[in-house]
Amino acid sequence: MTKKLIGLGLIAFWSLPSLGQTCSCAGAPLISAQRAGTNGAGELVVGLTYQHHEISRVFAGTRRIGKETERATKSTLLEVHYGITDRLSVSSTLNFVQKDRTTGTDGSNDRSALSTSGVGDALVFVSYTLFKQSLWKHNHVSVGAGVKAPFGSSSLRRDGLRLNADMQPGTGSWDGIFMANWSHSMLPRTKASIFASARFRYSGTNERFTSTDRYRFGNESFFSLGVANSAGTKAAYSLAFLFRASRQDKRNDARIINTGGRWISVAPSVQYSLSPKTDVRMGGGVPVFQKLRGTQPSTSFTAAVSFFYKFAKSEQVFSKRRLE
Repeated sequence: MTKKLIGLGLIAFWSLPSLGQTCSCAGAPLISAQRAGTNGAGELVVGLTYQHHEISRVFAGTRRIGKETERATKSTLLEVHYGITDRLSVSSTLNFVQKDRTTGTDGSNDRSALSTSGVGDALVFVSYTLFKQSLWKHNHVSVGAGVKAPFGSSSLRRDGLRLNADMQPGTGSWDGIFMANWSHSMLPRTKASIFASARFRYSGTNERFTSTDRYRFGNESFFSLGVANSAGTKAAYSLAFLFRASRQDKRNDARIINTGGRWISVAPSVQYSLSPKTDVRMGGGVPVFQKLRGTQPSTSFTAAVSFFYKFAKSEQVFSKRRLE
């Protein structure tokens, strides 16, 4: 029974597809990548995720317009989570990103293709579990805070000109990240659990060319609400509703028109335990509502596959966790 609680908690925090910065183009898919508050003392979890973010629709406000674009962001994320104590853990995420964009796909202009790739930004994070879930305590609550470090390049050029910020692998800024997670087990009535999550990113400023040419991505808020359930002893699944709001980007304190907006998405996810230490997860997301500022490309869908492997100092660590 306790093992089922742990499994449902894991899929609750792994079921959130990563959404990025600037015109929903997944510039740094880190804000919702962390699954905070699930490690035991001495436990090390390493994860590898590949995500495809399709951005092939153009919206003006809430209206999808006829002009199409071909655009996608492909991200590979490496996550490392370590439990310092049963309640305190530290996490980091590194990513490699590739961005592809083709304009002139409506036939009215010459086609122009652009592709960039490189190491993206990194996230370092500390989380603390306020309430731990068990057979007798149905609620899990964790909070955390961290920083996004500008590891990725934000100065790539083409024909001698620096590319726009949304085509750079990195953002060039230090950002503050804050989050909170909650889940509620409905055992013994049912194996299902309800979960919710909140994320907030406060953006720093990137001096792109000189100290008088500053670019700042809009602050971003991310909320989710969903339900997870198990299917047998090894499989689990979830369905979440995601709300994301992004403020407009700024350049030298002037708002950039075609940036920012609000999105509501549906995100299904399935997880399977290949072994007691190895899990595989597949998930994605599809927007059901979006309201964008100005005219900009927006998400068509996201799809991701993840592998996670758990290490521990000794077998006693795992035995202790099963008996909690």
